[in-house]
Amino acid sequence: MEQIGIVKELRGNTAIVSVNRVSACGENCAQCKGGCTPSSAITKAENAAGASVGDTVKVEADTKKVILAAFMVYIVPLLCAIVAAIIVTCFTTKLGPLLIITVNAFLATILLVKSMDKVIAPKTTVTKILNRK
Repeated sequence: MEQIGIVKELRGNTAIVSVNRVSACGENCAQCKGGCTPSSAITKAENAAGASVGDTVKVEADTKKVILAAFMVYIVPLLCAIVAAIIVTCFTTKLGPLLIITVNAFLATILLVKSMDKVIAPKTTVTKILNRK
């Protein structure tokens, strides 16, 4: 996965890069009329290219690891909540315990995924300087 961004800060060999989020209209918002506003995200990347603050750079990450991280963050907590709800309905039909246990399973899974952030987060690298400031 490749993205273009601007280096905002340097911390040792790590660059803090602002990259534009990709929208569903393919960044052609004028044609789409969907009303979305392009936004940016901040990412930490290894500064392998030796970029400086203000440089426009190409940031790369392994696509498989990006998809795995998205799956872990968005899908796994939802699946755990569904499984918890199914298990609880085997024991009771009361709504109170069902909601409490399902929400707790969802939140516990989010905390677990968050604690594994260093393991599942894809390594991003500044691979090329496109424009020096």
